[in-house]
Amino acid sequence: LILAKWFLAAPEIDAARSKEREVIELLIATGRLAAHRSSNLGFEVGGVLAERLVEEGDQVKAGQILARLDRSEILAQVAQFETAVTVATRELERVKRPALAEDLERLRAVGDAAKASSKFAQLELKRAEQLGEFGNVADKDSAATKLEQARAVERQTTAELARLVRQPLAEDVALAESQLANVQSNLAHIRVQASRRELHAPFDGIIVARFADAGVAVPIGTSILRLAEIGHTEILVDTDEGNLGRLKLGQLATVTAQGFPGLVFNAVLDRIGPAIDNQRGIVPLRLIPQSIPDWVRLDMTVDICIETRRFTNAITLPPSAVIEKEGKAW
Repeated sequence: LILAKWFLAAPEIDAARSKEREVIELLIATGRLAAHRSSNLGFEVGGVLAERLVEEGDQVKAGQILARLDRSEILAQVAQFETAVTVATRELERVKRPALAEDLERLRAVGDAAKASSKFAQLELKRAEQLGEFGNVADKDSAATKLEQARAVERQTTAELARLVRQPLAEDVALAESQLANVQSNLAHIRVQASRRELHAPFDGIIVARFADAGVAVPIGTSILRLAEIGHTEILVDTDEGNLGRLKLGQLATVTAQGFPGLVFNAVLDRIGPAIDNQRGIVPLRLIPQSIPDWVRLDMTVDICIETRRFTNAITLPPSAVIEKEGKAW
């Protein structure tokens, strides 16, 4: 009877049963979403900022004009050289083509008129000379002047007619080509100077900061905007160097943000280290998102869970069945 009573009074013991299940080991850390590439943008020349065409948060394409300096003076020079190029081009076309029939006829008519004038002036001079001392000295001087003028026109017309007959002349073409090349070079140079007063986006990205407004004077190299590349985003994380043995390149991670509960995207561990901060005992990590959701923002703080190991058939116990004492689990 006493033995039976002892068995009946024995305390009840809760038994925990082990289960076979998949277990995933995670390394949890906090990181920052950063652009793979970013740049402060400014002009190669100084001047007054005439207009800024973008604002913070604007997405831009490579080559897009972001801002301009005042270009009124240099654009006037561009127009001047464009006119000079047009004139030089027409001159080259003119000296390259053979003489037109109407030009030859016109010069022949001028030459005939000059010969007639010369003959008439010669007769007038002869008549004045024949009068001798009885004639008017002024009439004699006038006749001599008219004769010289008529002969000059005749010589000029004859030379011009000879030149037209031989067109195109190699020396005229060479001179016109040289003049055209010179003004074209000047135009190209001044256009480059004008383009340096425009600020272009060097790559696709998003404007993350602006440092100057229209109307202010900006010296050479002054930053006007900051552009961050959004097509290649990375997540930068610091973790304790004691976790190095658990980390391998290519490990998958899930990423969340406190401001967007329930939203998750995936990333891949792309870089470990290379150096360790021995002052703090941490190692930097870089993860590359597999895709970028619309709600993601640059410099956003995110939580990362890196899958370091996976056990497919692990024997598990509920947490209540495990007792921790003096750093050991029982």
